[in-house]
Amino acid sequence: MSTQAVERPSRRSRSTPASGGLVEGLRLPRDAWLGLAACATLFAGHLAYGGLVSQPALLMMGAAAALLIGAFAQPRLRKALAGVRGLALPGGLFLGVAGVALWTQTPYVPGGPHPVWAYLGFPPALTVDRSTTFIETVKLLGLGCFFLLGVLAGQDDDRGRFTLRVLVWAGVAFALWALIAGASGLIYQTQKPRIEAMFLSPNTAGTLFAALLAISLGEVFRRRTAKDTVSGKLVAAGASLALAFCLLATASRGAALSALVAGAAFILLLAATGILRLGRVALATLGGIAVLLLVLGLSGDQIIARFYDTEHSAIVRQAIWAPHWQAFLDSPLFGYGLGNYETVNKTVLSTSNWDVIWNVRSAHNVYLQWLEEAGIVGAAPMFLAIGAVMLATLRGALTRSRMKAALCALLAADLVFLAHGVTDFALQTPSVAATFALLLGLQFSLAQSSQQRGARPSIATPVAYGWPVATLLLVVASLWGLTSGAARAGPFSLPFAAALDRRAEALLAGSPAPGPAQRLEAQALSARAVRQYPYDTSAWLRLAYVDVQQHGRLTPAGAAALQRSYDLVPADTYVGVWRVGFALEHTSAVSKSVRVATLEEAALLWREPRRRKQLEELPQVLKSRAGRLAATMLIASLKAGATY
Repeated sequence: MSTQAVERPSRRSRSTPASGGLVEGLRLPRDAWLGLAACATLFAGHLAYGGLVSQPALLMMGAAAALLIGAFAQPRLRKALAGVRGLALPGGLFLGVAGVALWTQTPYVPGGPHPVWAYLGFPPALTVDRSTTFIETVKLLGLGCFFLLGVLAGQDDDRGRFTLRVLVWAGVAFALWALIAGASGLIYQTQKPRIEAMFLSPNTAGTLFAALLAISLGEVFRRRTAKDTVSGKLVAAGASLALAFCLLATASRGAALSALVAGAAFILLLAATGILRLGRVALATLGGIAVLLLVLGLSGDQIIARFYDTEHSAIVRQAIWAPHWQAFLDSPLFGYGLGNYETVNKTVLSTSNWDVIWNVRSAHNVYLQWLEEAGIVGAAPMFLAIGAVMLATLRGALTRSRMKAALCALLAADLVFLAHGVTDFALQTPSVAATFALLLGLQFSLAQSSQQRGARPSIATPVAYGWPVATLLLVVASLWGLTSGAARAGPFSLPFAAALDRRAEALLAGSPAPGPAQRLEAQALSARAVRQYPYDTSAWLRLAYVDVQQHGRLTPAGAAALQRSYDLVPADTYVGVWRVGFALEHTSAVSKSVRVATLEEAALLWREPRRRKQLEELPQVLKSRAGRLAATMLIASLKAGATY
């Protein structure tokens, strides 16, 4: 006799769609709006460049929080959440991650605060950028809202399946649009002819398409029912083929290999759950190989060519990882604060690694980046939370009598994200991370049978009710702070360095020249910015610039600000050329160490063609005779191959 429990039909909604394919069934399940709204929010984030800029990312997280508040306003959905068992474990671990992120804003951590604060005499903290870590913590809370939306959507089998179908078909439309728009030039592509949608990275698009491909397979291979039709299966297979075609059009080797790993795991899971017998496993494997060869023949030229370059890419990855692994070892417990990879990257730049990492904005390894930013104390609970959800999903796939193929497909999608995360950064893109969070919530809830659900709220339920409220308040405060310069909550205020910088730049820009009052305000804003973010090179340079504007020359105070900028960030790819020109313009007023640092930075910037052109223009741009002469001599030496 089978050991699987016979489930009551109570989890099925009263309005039940037909189950024969991805587009079949005109009747919507109860509270279908939940899945529709969650998916709409995700794809709005995808279209907003994945939320790579803080404001769109925060808006996406705020929308998820608002949806969750709306859901909790309905007694039926509150009761549904209360019935979910085991939420305390992943929820508690995730709450621990957020707690650690907030803890790093203080100096009261084992090992003490980062030494940069003592060097500058500023109020200490462990994080090296208070502003960024705060915003990343708010985004983290938003991911928790997407997880809870997934939990609610998956509490009913039909609503969960409907949400997955909406996600897949929205993904198909998005992928085909990206393919057409990229090929026709309607959207900007950084690595044309590879398609990248709006993510500015083909690899990120490849990860999303591969995960959606894995989910679509769940509909193709699920057990036949009386409501199944051949056309429904064919439509589901068509969605899978479209996603596979677009995946290969990204020419992402990592995404393609992750999809293969996920496909193999999916077939093994189908065999383990009894959906496929041994003969059908072999048939499914051969069919998968045939389809793979077909798709490769139609659109695999780019990706095949890129596989020949794998050795070079591996060398580049190792060059990126080596200094950041050492940075992690230097601060293994708590890292440097969430969101601070770029700051750490500025501090590890050197002559030997400049050509590889000067413009790299992520570690191309999600595990290394989490360890570097959050340390073992912050990263471990995140990894364990994901593992706990996947383990619960696997248990549900083995024991449930329904939704087996969907659960297997969701586990396969998890493998896509986690496998490709070893060599790339898709999960550092907010909208992709939100997609993963929604899928984790869906599978956690779908893995539970009717008998596993309890009537009494768990200890996690009150926290879950308050989570979206706190998230929405913090999102509003953060958006206000990014506009005004500081996030405020009652008597508390947290200045944001980026917003302070923008306000200061606006005061100094344009014509006529700023007056004394504007210069003083810009100086005060810049001073506040470096107290939040000591590695803010532009703020240090602005202090030096205002000093010249106020006194007509570079005074010791301005020279000290310039010196601090070099001490903290020896080479800056964004404002480095301006800094070199400023130092040359005032070469008689700076110290010998600054003059040496200027030469070293110029030599590094010279390696990059666009920066080289900007450096060559310095003799025509600088105003002082001494500055023009120094710039001319510097350019001549660099052209002659001098190194510093």
